[in-house]
Amino acid sequence: MRDSAVKMLNDGINPESVAEWKAEQQRKAEDEYLLLSMLGAGGGSHINQSDLDVVAGHPTTPKTPGAGVLDAEVRLKDFASKIEAGTAGSEAEIVHRAGMYAEPGYGVFETIRRDSHQRMAAAKGLNLQELNVLDDGAAHCRAGSFTLSCPQCTAAGWTAIGSLPDVGLRSCGPMCRCHLIFRIAPKDKPT
Repeated sequence: MRDSAVKMLNDGINPESVAEWKAEQQRKAEDEYLLLSMLGAGGGSHINQSDLDVVAGHPTTPKTPGAGVLDAEVRLKDFASKIEAGTAGSEAEIVHRAGMYAEPGYGVFETIRRDSHQRMAAAKGLNLQELNVLDDGAAHCRAGSFTLSCPQCTAAGWTAIGSLPDVGLRSCGPMCRCHLIFRIAPKDKPT
């Protein structure tokens, strides 16, 4: 996505080039989200309607961070408007921000991966737990007004699957680099 932003800047910013860039980024985001959802579910044959709802997502509201294709569309539209108006920052800032649009698909992958584990556990009658793992290189977030921070999620230790906020819907939003690991709950420690 950074490469196409550089091309747009080199070709000259005008309404047509910005519209073309936005449309291309939206198509790439939609493809990425769908492919990552298939990967998270363990293959395209395991995708269900709830997974597709995660891919579609929802825009950001004052109480919840956005996610999925719908949030990407709103953010891209806003960013494209700022590029056209000349208020998006320097060329380096535009290229950097354009590259960030590749990141949110990871949260969709992690959410669907968790949902897939929950479906498997329910089908097999298993009690699963999850543990948040911080990325070693991430700049870790702080607690927000409506959700936990990643360090707080990790400090919770092993919890019942589904009890932690989704990766990508925490204080750090779509830049979250955490991942979850799962285990069958020990018999002496029910979830």
